Amino acid sequence: SKVESKVESKVESKVESKVENKEIVSAQAGGEVAHPPKDLTARLFFRIRCETKMGEDVQVCGSAPSIGGWKPQEALPLKTNADEYPFWSGCAEVGLSHAKNVLKYKYLIKHATGAYWEDAIADREVQPDKGTKGVLAPGLDTYVDDGGFNNLQRVCTYVREREVGGERPKLQPAPIESGPYEVPEGMQLVTLDQVLQWQAQLVELEEECQHWRDRIETAEATKLVLANELEQGFRRKEEIVHSMGVCEEYLSKLEEEVERVEEKKAILRTSMHGAAALPT
Repeated sequence: SKVESKVESKVESKVESKVENKEIVSAQAGGEVAHPPKDLTARLFFRIRCETKMGEDVQVCGSAPSIGGWKPQEALPLKTNADEYPFWSGCAEVGLSHAKNVLKYKYLIKHATGAYWEDAIADREVQPDKGTKGVLAPGLDTYVDDGGFNNLQRVCTYVREREVGGERPKLQPAPIESGPYEVPEGMQLVTLDQVLQWQAQLVELEEECQHWRDRIETAEATKLVLANELEQGFRRKEEIVHSMGVCEEYLSKLEEEVERVEEKKAILRTSMHGAAALPT
């Protein structure tokens, strides 16, 4: 025990002397004890659309330690509420030394017995801009709206000056200028109410389309049954051929009806895209 205590005391004295020597050298060079530089950070705000079941939560996990370092048990939890659901959002303070070239991440859904990742897409990425005013720049807030869960179609990425509190900024409508709008040739000016009506009509047409698709599936199933009966000889050949002919005519009419509804949907989509391009 005496030998061990002597060894420990010698080791401690050597360590203390090394630390003191380093501090003395630093003090001689600059007048103060030098400390290692802190890692620069940028706040990164995430947003994802994800429908969940009772007891499930959405989280984000990736290459930076602040979002778990690819460890799902340390992933960053996202939040939602009654007004924003099914959209989930959250904020992470990202050390830029961990995102020099690219920051990679994925979303996951956690439940009581485990979690499942976005498995149908590659890793999501945020690439820092070279400069002091771009994506993941020190002291700035970067926002990524990643669209839907398991869908690699990002909606947008933008940067804002850092605001106290770090809450996601609310988008404000642009002020309406006095005087009539000058509508470009070949376009028409529509109101928000008209766009909402188009959206409602689009939903109705989609439901009607699905109804006709179901009818087509039923007719095709009937045709298959009749074909099987023809092979087995359960009915006379002439009756079955006639029934199959009737089904073929019915299928043709249904397909024409679906084409008509699809044309209406295309016209509505074109009108909505045109309206979205106009100034609000």
